[in-house]
Amino acid sequence: MNIILFFWLIFSTVITLSVTNGQETFLDEMTNMRKTIEDLKTQIEEKIDSTYNELKNDSQVLQQQLTSLKLDTETNLTKILESKEKKTDCYTFDSTTGYGYKLLKDLRYNWYHAKLKCESEGGELASIRTTQEWQFVKEVINLGGADAYVWLGGTDVLQERNWLWTDGSPVSFTDWRPDFPRNMTRYNCLAGHIDFNWGWFDSDCYAYARNYAVCKIQA
Repeated sequence: MNIILFFWLIFSTVITLSVTNGQETFLDEMTNMRKTIEDLKTQIEEKIDSTYNELKNDSQVLQQQLTSLKLDTETNLTKILESKEKKTDCYTFDSTTGYGYKLLKDLRYNWYHAKLKCESEGGELASIRTTQEWQFVKEVINLGGADAYVWLGGTDVLQERNWLWTDGSPVSFTDWRPDFPRNMTRYNCLAGHIDFNWGWFDSDCYAYARNYAVCKIQA
């Protein structure tokens, strides 16, 4: 009986020690896990703070860039408007058409030179769409002091007898002087002459002796 009790005490002691060791191991593992979680939490918080600061800095840089871009845009727009004002200040505007007209007085323009000059100012070598518009343009020509030939924006250089304005639209209104146009391949550009109240005729596009030109620009 005493032997049985002895072995029972030994067995109970072993079991108790095993359980105790298992609990200590479990507690150690839990402690290590808790520490790992705390470390991960700290790393995540540091990463979040770092990312936030980076985004904040990027946002400030973008805001500065947007502010700079806005200033540059406003400056460029002002320059464009000032440039347009400078280019249109010599034009006479017709409220009925919404266009302005200017007589080029350099007497060395051929038709192509005149076309490029008008386009460089944001306009076109003048197209004439109606009788009323032509009357207005003739007043501009006369007030400008033209005394010979005046280039207008019509041409049939692409196809003989198919007269077009420089924007490609057909010439529907006309004011041809008698016996014109001549419809010859040499004469492909539209001009008016003072002797016929600026009546139209087809001219050699490269002629430039005493030639004026009329530019047209939208208001």
